[in-house]
Amino acid sequence: SDKGNGNKDDQWIKNFIKEQTSNEEERDFSKIALKDLKTLLKKFVKEEDYEAAAKVRDELSKRKED
Repeated sequence: SDKGNGNKDDQWIKNFIKEQTSNEEERDFSKIALKDLKTLLKKFVKEEDYEAAAKVRDELSKRKED
């Protein structure tokens, strides 16, 4: 089981979200690693935070174009 690993992931994601939501307008996803973005995207969708998920998705598609 990878339950222990999931908790670590959840922790940085919670911390990240806390940092980002303190400045709601400027969520800067450009500094985040690609695999972390994908993790965030899943997390936002699971929590039904579709606005945040859309921003992550936009960042992912921007990177694909580069």
